[in-house]
Amino acid sequence: MDAVIVKMLGSPPLARKPNGSLMNTIGTAFPDDGAIVSGCGIHAVLKLDYLEHLAKERQAPLSPEERRARLERAVDLVIREDSVFIRPEPERMDLAFAADELLQQIPVPKTRIRFLGVMEPAIRQAIKRRGELWRINPLPHTADEMRRMIRTARCTLDSGASYYYSMETGTRWMTYQEFERLADLPPAQLGLALREIRHHANRRNKLDHPEVALFKVDARWDPASIANLDLEGIENDPERLRAVYEDLRNRFREAVAAEFRRDDPNDHQWRIAMVQELLGYGPEKASEEILMGLGSEFHLRVQWLPGARLEQGELIYDTVFDEAGSDPHASALCDEKVRSMIFNLLRQHEHKLDFVNIARVPESLSKREEERQQACRQQDLGPAVQGRREVYVAELQQAGAPYEQVYVIRMQKWDVREHLMEGNSLLDAFLLAQDYTEYCLDRHLGCRQLGMSLMPVSTGTVTEHWGGQLLRSTYFQRDYVFGQATDKLPPSRYAEPEFASTLARLLGEAAAPNLIVGRCDKDGRVMFDDGDEVLIDHEGRLAGLIVADNSGSFADYTRDLTVTLPSYALPVVSRKDLVPSLQMFAELYVHHFVHRLEWLKEQFLQHQRAFRSLFRHRKYDDKGCFANRWEKVLDRLQKADPRNLGDRLRASIKAQL
Repeated sequence: MDAVIVKMLGSPPLARKPNGSLMNTIGTAFPDDGAIVSGCGIHAVLKLDYLEHLAKERQAPLSPEERRARLERAVDLVIREDSVFIRPEPERMDLAFAADELLQQIPVPKTRIRFLGVMEPAIRQAIKRRGELWRINPLPHTADEMRRMIRTARCTLDSGASYYYSMETGTRWMTYQEFERLADLPPAQLGLALREIRHHANRRNKLDHPEVALFKVDARWDPASIANLDLEGIENDPERLRAVYEDLRNRFREAVAAEFRRDDPNDHQWRIAMVQELLGYGPEKASEEILMGLGSEFHLRVQWLPGARLEQGELIYDTVFDEAGSDPHASALCDEKVRSMIFNLLRQHEHKLDFVNIARVPESLSKREEERQQACRQQDLGPAVQGRREVYVAELQQAGAPYEQVYVIRMQKWDVREHLMEGNSLLDAFLLAQDYTEYCLDRHLGCRQLGMSLMPVSTGTVTEHWGGQLLRSTYFQRDYVFGQATDKLPPSRYAEPEFASTLARLLGEAAAPNLIVGRCDKDGRVMFDDGDEVLIDHEGRLAGLIVADNSGSFADYTRDLTVTLPSYALPVVSRKDLVPSLQMFAELYVHHFVHRLEWLKEQFLQHQRAFRSLFRHRKYDDKGCFANRWEKVLDRLQKADPRNLGDRLRASIKAQL
């Protein structure tokens, strides 16, 4: 970035008062002039202040064309807490990026500059192509994050009336409760508040949104109630002022449903409604991960990290990597493993990439892991799991390709670092890590051999520092599964024609190999239908099921199949209030479970030599090596009676309902 002299009108964007509060809440960038204006209030006033300042500086008024050009090319900024948010116009992203450069020259750290507009495809795509998805202001994921968003949205204008400000749209939302509180104001201030509301409700900002709007008014509300409000000389007539206010308040009340007449961030319905207005989208809009091109496999839990882009074949890392040593925020964002992942992806695609964005998945997504971690927290047992649990998502686009590609990168659970932490020597840690890599790949092959629908997987390595040493750590990479996890289906899906019957078939077919390979957690609990099974749609219809992660497979390789069979009743029992016909759903599930089990056993018996010899070249012991587990699982399959297992499963379902 070439150094430029930035003209600053007002205090620096993130300047603070002696009490620690921000001096500014908004700003405007004028890229053509290399100028930034900061202050409070509304953007329109800031822009006019700047034009007046410019005219005085030039000692000549600006022509109408000059004024219009500067206003059209101005970029709105919003300042909250420790960050400056750029509000781009989708068709003028060049101006947004120019404003970004001006802010960095002030300097505002790049990690403190974010882009609004997550709901706009053109904005997301432009930022994505720069490898900077991490800079888009994220949607709130949890109730606490939503409450915090609502709390920080509170604002006032000149009258002191309180609003909720949407950074995304620029609209200030007046709730009925806040309007009702105006009744306590003295006449002069009440008149000022009504004038303020009328004035700004009749104005639209640069994005064509109203400056002020009433929250959750329905079709009974007549916009003319405010637009045509006669306030001439009203401050001098307290009785008339009170009558006008009370009439407006009654109309407002009648147009708002009872559940929205009180501001309550702890109430789910009110909270969701307010967040939707603050984000500028309705219930029909998708979540952030859907917007970023990801399905429900990661269920809103991704944190985008600094990535890279390619220009004329040259790899350009995000400049925030250079700030990692001096800026704590940059250090928290910059993951040293990401650089190695980008290198590997670049080689994999023969250097023909336009951009790479990488996200971190902060926590496990399956119900079993959430339940386990919650139980451990309640019992104060410390970390719920051991071993590495880091998962990443890489989104990239090959040069000239019409679509982006998405990969899931999962760090090896037991690697060199983990074995060193157990006290092993570096050599032993390296050998043990290699053995575990081989075990994981063999396990994946074994699952596919026994009918589990898995994505192909490959391995890669990254370099990372630990304990003063530079280690090479292994990861497993697969294509991202676009679809819906079976345990996160919205209830509305069950109303679709033939959905329930198709789901019963797919779950039954998937349950059979899951039972055979003994997929359980370390406590012996069955892992099925809890976040790893993803449904695939084709042309709007349910078409298939893929197991996104086969962890836990071959964990139970000694117990009789009847021991864990009752757990396979849960996919039916858990849907008893969702499916149109529970009896039909249960029977289809069991039928396809038995049919798949019979087919798998038949395949094994027909090709028994091939199955038995698949892992004979691996080292063998009786302590749980994969070759030993494979042998015992095949022995168990050979003894299995599919029809008897089906009858037992049917009985388990009946007993649990």
